[in-house]
Amino acid sequence: MRLAPGVTFTRLPHGGGVLVNGTTLALTECGEPEAAVIEHLLAHGLPDEAEDAEFRPVAGLPPVAELPTGIDLPPEARPRPVAVLPDAGTGRPPAAVLRRTAEQMVEAGWLLDERRA
Repeated sequence: MRLAPGVTFTRLPHGGGVLVNGTTLALTECGEPEAAVIEHLLAHGLPDEAEDAEFRPVAGLPPVAELPTGIDLPPEARPRPVAVLPDAGTGRPPAAVLRRTAEQMVEAGWLLDERRA
């Protein structure tokens, strides 16, 4: 993974980061968890398939596509956002988070996937 042409990524002194596209003048700021994921993608790229194998679905839970939709939960039962914690065994963000973030950032024009370039 690398930054798209004209894009710069700057870490902020108190956490987080800023992406700026000098060509389009687009700007986006991200929090510390996202900045750590971006930094990891730029330094190490995406995990390979063997690394992905460690993140299998939990037995007994349906895939997200099979979960019921349209259910209005009371506020106390709604899922809460969780921080992106590094995997304890590898010290890197979870492979699923890396892949999802990379896909979104490539689609938005912030990153290029060198495997496809």
